[in-house]
Amino acid sequence: MNANDHTSQEDRELVHKLASRRHRRSDCPTLADLAAYVDGTMDAEEAERIEAHLADCPTCLDTVLDARERVDAPPMVAPKAVLDRAKAVVPVRSAWQPVVRWAAAVAASIAIGFAGLAAGSSVHRARRTQEARVTAEITFQLATADQSRAEIAEDPLRVLLLRREEVTR
Repeated sequence: MNANDHTSQEDRELVHKLASRRHRRSDCPTLADLAAYVDGTMDAEEAERIEAHLADCPTCLDTVLDARERVDAPPMVAPKAVLDRAKAVVPVRSAWQPVVRWAAAVAASIAIGFAGLAAGSSVHRARRTQEARVTAEITFQLATADQSRAEIAEDPLRVLLLRREEVTR
């Protein structure tokens, strides 16, 4: 029988002992109240009431003494097999993992920034090219219109023909 089996046996005996104390009196505090008394988490007035009860009730006194033995006992160490299984379930984190994640986020932000800058630059370049084409076309049309007017001004007969065409339209 190893230490864990022994502890398990002690736990079973304690449960059996508490279960056999079912013949508690009707004025006995609850097990939760007794546990709070052992832990020292209840107020002073309630603790005095529990102490007065413990003076008259050997069943509750035994329960408190058993609980104090458990609280004062050295902590139990989990069996190696349980620790190994727990370690296998919990993923191991590298000390570099947060640094790598941070660096990846910074690199992605920089890449997105450059991509946006490049896209904006190409859109701006395309817009400037389109503006230049429109300007050239307008300039050409104005120059052609000026040339046509000059030719028309030289030939008065042509001016009359153009006016007649406009009227008949």
